[in-house]
Amino acid sequence: MGNSHNQGKCFNVYETPITGRLDETTNEQMKSDVAVIRTYIRAEKLAAAAAPERKPPSIARTVLTSIWETPRIDFHRAEKTAFRKIKFRSKLLLIPWSAEAFEHAKSTNSVTGLVLEHVTPIDAMWQELKELDLDPDEADGLADDELWGMSATGYLFNHYMVAVLTKEQATAIDFIPTVRNTAFGTNPFLRYLYAQGKMDKARTPDNPLPAFSVDRFVLPGSPISPRR
Repeated sequence: MGNSHNQGKCFNVYETPITGRLDETTNEQMKSDVAVIRTYIRAEKLAAAAAPERKPPSIARTVLTSIWETPRIDFHRAEKTAFRKIKFRSKLLLIPWSAEAFEHAKSTNSVTGLVLEHVTPIDAMWQELKELDLDPDEADGLADDELWGMSATGYLFNHYMVAVLTKEQATAIDFIPTVRNTAFGTNPFLRYLYAQGKMDKARTPDNPLPAFSVDRFVLPGSPISPRR
């Protein structure tokens, strides 16, 4: 994870998308992880084919967060409920936080009301991975394990990005139909830029949407001292 910005100094996350990436692991680990993810994708496809009349259980979030995300952020989600017990060397302090989320954490000594947001929605990433997993006939014989591994790893490395927002910001973004489960091109933060424009146009005294701007992100990067 990059950390080229000073604590508390705002920067444009759209212009610096690398800050939202998860840590790299070894090639062997990435190859193993995408292979496991593929087994779940294929199991979902088999289950859907076996019972097309039934709505299949949603496994995307569980699979991707446990297999791809957690090993690359070194953070225990349960700790989010006890702010003073957070291990401040957690890599989550090296990812982008909206300025509003960071100010909330500093002023309340709590992460209650904050959301670890997937910049590209989980469902959008899962759908892309499913499309990459073509049957040999569909892919003209190219859907071998090596091709899958390279394609899936490249996609996840470039699109699996996280950021910390306030709950109000995350809810407002998800409320935009064209944004909720949509991936945006090669720069995932284009989704935030697009949402910002929509929110700016929709914000009125009768519709007081939260402040949100791609220009107002920070990298906490060091411990947030509890108030005494």
